[in-house]
Amino acid sequence: MNILMTNLRNIITAFLLGVVISACDVSGLEESNLEREEIYKATSSANLIFLENFEESDPFSFAHLQYSEDYSFGRSQDHVLEGDYSGRFELREDDEMASNGTRSEVLFPEQDHNERWYSYSLYLPTEGYEFDSNYDIISQWHQGSGSGSPTTTFRIEDGRFQLESGDHQDNREYYDIAAVERDTWNEFVFHIVHSSGDDGLVEIWMNGEKVLTLYGGNMDKDFDLPRWKVGIYKDDWNYDETTDTDLRILYFDNVRMGDENATFEEMTSIGATNSDETTDTDSTTDSTTTASPDDSTTTNSTDDDTTTASTDGESTSVEVFEAGNSGKKIKGEAKGHEKNK
Repeated sequence: MNILMTNLRNIITAFLLGVVISACDVSGLEESNLEREEIYKATSSANLIFLENFEESDPFSFAHLQYSEDYSFGRSQDHVLEGDYSGRFELREDDEMASNGTRSEVLFPEQDHNERWYSYSLYLPTEGYEFDSNYDIISQWHQGSGSGSPTTTFRIEDGRFQLESGDHQDNREYYDIAAVERDTWNEFVFHIVHSSGDDGLVEIWMNGEKVLTLYGGNMDKDFDLPRWKVGIYKDDWNYDETTDTDLRILYFDNVRMGDENATFEEMTSIGATNSDETTDTDSTTDSTTTASPDDSTTTNSTDDDTTTASTDGESTSVEVFEAGNSGKKIKGEAKGHEKNK
C-alpha cells in the first residue's frame, strides 16, 4: 500500500511539475511577444511599420536617438493630441553637437523599399518657438554617411512650412507649403516614392488637405535609400554660430511610418478634407497641386479657384488653399549653410 501511495505521489508530482514547466514556457513566449511588440510598436494595421504615440515609458525604443542634453527629448503632458503624453524635443543655441550637428532628432531604421508613408502631428508653442529667418529642419530623409546634405527635407523658415527636394544636394528646389500657426496641433502626412528618376513622387497633406504633389527625383542615385529623421536640426547653431533665436521647443504625437501598401486613411488621425486623397504611383496625372523640379511652374488641374503669381518674370499658377501657398516654388535658396545634416 505504501509503495502504491508513493508511486501515486510521484506520478502526481511529475504531472504538476510538467504543468508548472509548461506554464513557464507559455509565460516566456508571451513575454517574448510583448518585448517584440514593445520594440516594433505593433499596430492595428499590418501596413504600419512603426507607430509612436508616447504612451509607453521608452518612446522610440526602435530608433537611434541623436541629442546631447538631458532635456533634449522626453515624454510630456504639457501639450497632448491624444492619450496622456506627447514627445517633446528641445534644442538650445549652446547645446553640445550630437552626430556632428546641433540637433535633437530621432533616426529611424534602414529601409528595404523605396515607397513609404510618413505622418505626425506637430505642436509649436509661442513660448519656446519664436520665428527665425534661418531655417529649422523638422523632418529629413538622409542617405547616410558620405551623402552630404539630405536631398529632401521638411523645414520651417520665417514662419512658413517649406519642402526642399531634388535628386542631388546641388539642385534642390524649395516649395512653400503654408504659414505656421502656433499653439495648435497640425497634422502632416507624407507619401514618398524615393527615387532619383522621373518615377519619384512626394505628396503632402496638411490637416487632411492635400497641399503638394511633386514628381521627379528626390534622392541621390549614388547612395542608399534614405532614413527618416524627426525632431529639430539647426545647422546655423553649429560651431557656436547664432541666429535670431536661441531656443526651439516642439511637440510631436502619433508618429507613423507605413509601408508601400499603406493608405492615407491609415496614416491620418483626422481624415481627408478634399476629394483627391492619393496619387496612383503608376499614373502620370494628378488632380491637385502638382510640380516638377525640372519645370519653372506649379500647376493645378482642379476646378477650384487658382491664382497666378509672377516672380522675376516667372508665372506660377497656385491653387488657393486655406493652408497657404500650397506648393509654390520659391526662387533662390533658403538661408543657412546646408552642412552636417
